[in-house]
Amino acid sequence: MSIKINSLALQNFKGVTDSTISFDGSSTNIFGDNATGKTTHYDAFLFCLFGKDSQGKADFDIKALDSGGTPTHNLEHSVEVVLEIDGNPLPLQRIYAERWTKKRGQATTEFTGHTTRYLINQVPAKKKEFEDRIKEVIDESAFRLLTGVKYFNEGLTWQKRRELLLEVCGNVTDQAVIESDEALATLPDILDNRTIEDHKKMILSKRKGINDELAKIPTRIDEVKKSIVEITDFTIGNVAAKISDLEAEKTKLETELADLQNGGEVSKLRVELQEVIAKITEAENAFNKGQRDRANIEQGKVDTLRKNHNTKSNEISTFDTETGKLQSEKLTLEKQVESLRAEWGEVDAKKFEHGGKCPTCGQDTPFDQIEEIEASFNQTKAAALKAITENGKTKAARISELETILTKREFTRKNLASARDKILEDIKVIEAILSSIRKEKADTEKLNLQAADIENKIADINNGSRGAIEDLRVKLTTQAGEISEQNKIILQFESNDKSEDRIVELTTQEKKLAAEFGRLENELYLIEQFTRAKVELLEDKINGKFNVARFKLFTDQINGGLTETCETVLDGVPYGSINSAGRVQVGLDIIQTLQAHYGVSAPVWIDNRESVIELPEIDTQVISLIVNEDDKVLRVEKAESINREAA
Repeated sequence: MSIKINSLALQNFKGVTDSTISFDGSSTNIFGDNATGKTTHYDAFLFCLFGKDSQGKADFDIKALDSGGTPTHNLEHSVEVVLEIDGNPLPLQRIYAERWTKKRGQATTEFTGHTTRYLINQVPAKKKEFEDRIKEVIDESAFRLLTGVKYFNEGLTWQKRRELLLEVCGNVTDQAVIESDEALATLPDILDNRTIEDHKKMILSKRKGINDELAKIPTRIDEVKKSIVEITDFTIGNVAAKISDLEAEKTKLETELADLQNGGEVSKLRVELQEVIAKITEAENAFNKGQRDRANIEQGKVDTLRKNHNTKSNEISTFDTETGKLQSEKLTLEKQVESLRAEWGEVDAKKFEHGGKCPTCGQDTPFDQIEEIEASFNQTKAAALKAITENGKTKAARISELETILTKREFTRKNLASARDKILEDIKVIEAILSSIRKEKADTEKLNLQAADIENKIADINNGSRGAIEDLRVKLTTQAGEISEQNKIILQFESNDKSEDRIVELTTQEKKLAAEFGRLENELYLIEQFTRAKVELLEDKINGKFNVARFKLFTDQINGGLTETCETVLDGVPYGSINSAGRVQVGLDIIQTLQAHYGVSAPVWIDNRESVIELPEIDTQVISLIVNEDDKVLRVEKAESINREAA
């Protein structure tokens, strides 16, 4: 696919008020002094397509600024690009403008942000429609790679550059690397279905563990050696024989001591003493059992009485509640009777009064009707007084009945309380009996005196042989101390033997670890040989795709290993040290290979083109931005004179 620029039009874009350049799909050079807008046109081209400048920034300043650095308001900032896609024109336009809004209740508008409009072939489009149309032509990343001579080396990380080169040129399989060198023939068996990287990680992990262990072993051996105590005056056989002799002497002394402590008379008295002690124990046990039985009986009585006391207390509580209800009823009735008396007095005090006028028509009431009305009044009053009197008699009768009931209940309450108090007195009597039982003790006084007499006899006999017994005990203590010291020597012999065995064990482990470390080192060396072989094959394969650009994909480390990288080189000089002309030359070489890979020819923009005397041939449209201090206004020429003008 061929992509070319036919025209580029700017309005109010980064200080350019109005500019239109016709490229007609041809390579073009644009001359101008510094700050005349050359790079601005490159920025505008990328802004129209992707909304970013030539540095890949989306938040760059688009608006024109006055002398004080303040943006000029109420302007539309527009860029229109007419691309030619395989001979077919595609006009694209992006318009960036301010949004001014009049809020309710305000007379003037306020700046509230920005808006962007999009046009495809002069027809308004939504943002997604605009972006999708461009993606149909080419992806943004690929477009930047194909149009910017420095984008590959300065716009991508080395990881992305390496990834792209492997995509374009293809990787080298591990099998191909192994087959390229006979020394690598054993590598597949060593890998055991692991990848080179995984196996290397495994080796480095194991090697670190082994190295850590090897570093610890000398310290461990030294610690074990320090625990060994040198024994020069003994052999383990001599010490064991001496312990045997000491044990035999100890047994002899213990027998002599037992004979003295267990004389015939003393033995007989001790048997007799044990019999007396057994009788004392038997008597105490029998007494204790009887005491417990009697105490349990009395305790049972106390428990029963306490239960009865609780029952009686509950009964009194219920009785008091019922009495309270009756008292409350009596009090209520007494108040009602008082109220009825007052009501009777009020009714009785009422007198018949009549003004002589009919309350209905207002005329004078006839005399015979007045008497009739008065009779009716007196009859109603009498009936009311009678009703009040009857009600009062009924309530008075109930009050009298309640007084009789409450008098009887008061007598009953005293009897209940008396019965409950009687239970408490009974409890105190039985608890006193229970306390007396628990204080009783078995009568073993005679047996205790008998036992004491026997103990005195034994003591008298023992006093006679106490000196000899004490001497034997001192000898036994000394003998036990000597045996203990000899046993310590035996333990030290055993400890030394264990330490020696541990030293042998650690030394053997050290040799095994060293051998394993050596094996891992050999495998690591083989992997590094593999990596170097792969580097050579891979770099040869990639570099073969380019005319002048070369790529360094690995860097030698101080420890002899390799680390991945991706650095562009020209004639042995790293990209960071290449001059401007060399960077353009390398960039065009990379673009030419990428265009072949993507199958797309796109316009290449070269900034600072004046540093390049002659461009390498490239089959695509080239836009050269050339600094020329004589051109205070941009000057545009077709490509035929590029090399001449640059020179």
